[in-house]
Amino acid sequence: MARMRRQLGVLLAVAGMLLGGSAYAGFSTDDILRQLKPQEREKLKAGEIVTVSRPEQESNDAGLAIGLVLIVPADLKKTLTTLQSLNVSNDPALRRITREIKEPVRGDGSSKMFAAVGFAGDEGSEVKKMLAARPGEDFNFSEEELSWVRAAGSGGDTAQSAANVMRRVLASRYLAYQKGGLDGMPTYAREGNRVTKPGAELAASAEAMSTLRKREPDFYEAYRHYPKAKGQGVQHQFYWEKKTVEGRPMFSLRHELVQVKPDAALIGSREYYINNQLNGLQVAILLLPYGAQTMAALVNETYTDKVAGAGRFVAVHVGRGIVESNTKPLFEKLQKALGRARPAAH
Repeated sequence: MARMRRQLGVLLAVAGMLLGGSAYAGFSTDDILRQLKPQEREKLKAGEIVTVSRPEQESNDAGLAIGLVLIVPADLKKTLTTLQSLNVSNDPALRRITREIKEPVRGDGSSKMFAAVGFAGDEGSEVKKMLAARPGEDFNFSEEELSWVRAAGSGGDTAQSAANVMRRVLASRYLAYQKGGLDGMPTYAREGNRVTKPGAELAASAEAMSTLRKREPDFYEAYRHYPKAKGQGVQHQFYWEKKTVEGRPMFSLRHELVQVKPDAALIGSREYYINNQLNGLQVAILLLPYGAQTMAALVNETYTDKVAGAGRFVAVHVGRGIVESNTKPLFEKLQKALGRARPAAH
């Protein structure tokens, strides 16, 4: 089971995929409601967060689909502002630390942007495990990064050595993304001289979004081809983050894109580097006015290339659990901040 978890990576599917390919342009909340089962619509209107799982979307052994829908009693602007603040806030319960990354950044990790990267006193077992890392599924490191790990493992202060390596990894991957986007991301070294290509996986998912490409070309170009394309009216911010997932400290790099229109807002959040557990995580959140309230729809697609066939039944359940643990808390916090939907609002 643990091995299957490590083999899972999460890729983006934009909100239109939840709607069976419905176009985003001219999109309405009625389109979303029509795609929900009657009992799901009732729960949504009653103020519940609805988790949507559609087996028919899982068209091959490499795909899982899951979505969340929520209505909150706030207008579009307030909902967007609240959601953005929640997505970058610290969370003591998850031991989450979030820091925005700004220039200048040096590839050796010595920039002040990464000064807070480190390990807590009770994370000694993770430090030892990391400093003993080899090609495999426990950590997402390239061959070059593993050479940094080996060099650090021969040092004195193991916690400080591990922190220095993690700073260097985060800084170098941030710079690689700034220079070449998804196409410039280093691979992950696996056993048997194999590699995982997180950038290629994320790019392939983006390129499959034909509706987004046709209806929202500025956002699509920025999402797929950053930094070559940044999109008209698309805002970009970058963060590094540490949180605890399944009992392990997880470090990640995140690119957040936001495009706001008078009658809609689209948020893309991509964790293009994660140091363990997942290959990558992308989500898209679509916000639409719903009377005086706002409807939020989120979609994820979980990707794995190693649990097809007989192991797929277990992998599906593991994958859905990981997706929900990474995304549903954001919707729960949004509901806590803004309240439950008011009945008969539309």
